[in-house]
Amino acid sequence: MACALLLGSSLWLAGCGSDPETPSGFLEPTSLRWAEQGWTDDERERWHHLNSGQQFAPLNWLKALRVPGTDHHFLDNTFLRELGFMPKAASVHNPEALPVGFS
Repeated sequence: MACALLLGSSLWLAGCGSDPETPSGFLEPTSLRWAEQGWTDDERERWHHLNSGQQFAPLNWLKALRVPGTDHHFLDNTFLRELGFMPKAASVHNPEALPVGFS
C-alpha cells in the first residue's frame, strides 16, 4: 500500500512540471507595498533581518557558493529572486544587502 501511494505521489509530482510555453521564474513586481502593521520603516527593516535562531549556513560559506553551471554568486539577487526571495538593499540592519528573511 505504501509503495502504491509513493508511486502515485511521484507520478502526480512528475506531472506538475512547468508548462514549456510559460516562462520560468517569478515575475518582477512593478511596485511593492508592505502590509499596514503600525511599524516604522526601521522596525520593519529590523524584523526582516532578525535572527530567529535557525542557521542555514555561515555567511562566509554563502558568499563562497556559486550557482551551479555558472560563475554567479549564490547570493546574487537575480538567482535569489528565481528562488522566490525578496532582495533588499544594504541598511543598518542589513549591511550585507541580504534578501528578506536572511540574517
